[in-house]
Amino acid sequence: MAIKTSGPLMLSEVLAEYKASPSVPRMLSSLYRGGSIVRNNSAGNVAQNMSAGVPTSGPMMVSQFYGQEAAWKLTLGNGTDTYISGQFGTDNADDWKKIIEVVSGAVIGGTTQHGYALTITNLTNGELELINRGEIQGRGGNHTWYSGGHGLGLGVTIPTKVYNYGAIRGGGGRGGNGGQGGQGYYDTSNREPPSGEWYQNNGSDNYYWYYDSSANCDIYWGGPNVAWAGKLSSVSQSTVTVGFITYYRGSFREGAGVGIYSSLHRVVTTRTPVAGGTGGPGGLGRGYNQPRGEGSPGSGGGGHGAGGGGHGNWGGDWGQQGLTGTAGINGTYTNGSPGLAGSPAGVALSHYPSLTTFVVTGTINGLKHEW
Repeated sequence: MAIKTSGPLMLSEVLAEYKASPSVPRMLSSLYRGGSIVRNNSAGNVAQNMSAGVPTSGPMMVSQFYGQEAAWKLTLGNGTDTYISGQFGTDNADDWKKIIEVVSGAVIGGTTQHGYALTITNLTNGELELINRGEIQGRGGNHTWYSGGHGLGLGVTIPTKVYNYGAIRGGGGRGGNGGQGGQGYYDTSNREPPSGEWYQNNGSDNYYWYYDSSANCDIYWGGPNVAWAGKLSSVSQSTVTVGFITYYRGSFREGAGVGIYSSLHRVVTTRTPVAGGTGGPGGLGRGYNQPRGEGSPGSGGGGHGAGGGGHGNWGGDWGQQGLTGTAGINGTYTNGSPGLAGSPAGVALSHYPSLTTFVVTGTINGLKHEW
């Protein structure tokens, strides 16, 4: 916490801020900025020195410490895929507080497949104070990367306080595609032989229709083995269907009394499936620079009773999974398939819960993932 800005100020308060022992006698000049107590920025430290008001030489008064703080501060504006790691230089390892502030009105957004909009890592000493007054937004699920992107990644192992006056948001997942439409079909028939009837009864290559007075029937169609054997509904029945083949009894050829042999022909039906329509794509998930989108309708089937594809559903809002697509329409041959589930949302933030304190929670859309 910064030193107060008004009222009586004791040297002991200054020493407490800079973690200097009050039991050691000190000259006020020992607190010049650039010494071992009040430090200057080291090489590579681009952060603002929150003790910049402390003089480096000349006359010094306790009042010059009003509002000063033993801290380094980074101020962040608009950006994408912002990565905070080495900006504090070698001061990363000192015990001064690190302050990172996203200013009001700023938007930091994610654009990569699995990444975070803002990542803070490799801070090894002191404490972190994150102040968010803007927006930290994960990437929304899209037609290339279905899952939503993540908001904030706190990969630090030092005590962290979060003051979220704005919003930290995971990207919404892409909506689920609609299901495939069911197949239709059409049939084509082929008469064998193309005209007339076949009859042959020689024991090895038989073509005939046999029935007796009790309506027991054997049908032979090539070779020595029976193609169908069973009982007719009556001796007058003249057709038998086996799967996609229908046998037709022809004219009497031989036999009497216990058994009659007749010629026959058959019609073979070939069933050809017709593809159902393709399911429509799901809508975009809400994310950085991307509004939430409605899914698209599926395509129509290819005729002959084929069903249309299902409608893709809405993408997820901030931090929400996309909605499941609708099922494809049943066809006359097969049923339509279910719609696909929407894709997962990105997490709002990832952190070490034992080290993180949310002083101001603000708006958080999505899960808090624990490292």
